[in-house]
Amino acid sequence: MILADNYFRLRDAVKEAESRYSRKSNSVHIIAVSKTQNTEAIQQVAKLGQNDFGENQVQEGVVKITTLNTVSYTHLTLPKNREV
Repeated sequence: MILADNYFRLRDAVKEAESRYSRKSNSVHIIAVSKTQNTEAIQQVAKLGQNDFGENQVQEGVVKITTLNTVSYTHLTLPKNREV
């Protein structure tokens, strides 16, 4: 499964970076931004252990939050150059 391989590779890279830079274990958190992803892909990543998600489109976020009540959406992301 490509999605699982990518997720575990990212998680391992974060753990390696924590060690390399003398950070506490689990001090860096991955926020999976679900932009353009369907609910099945989001559920797959959640089952792998990812529990912190973000979305950059409020309308998409509302649909995903209400559909995926077992997934925690705690972040709204915006482009760097956008004025709020």
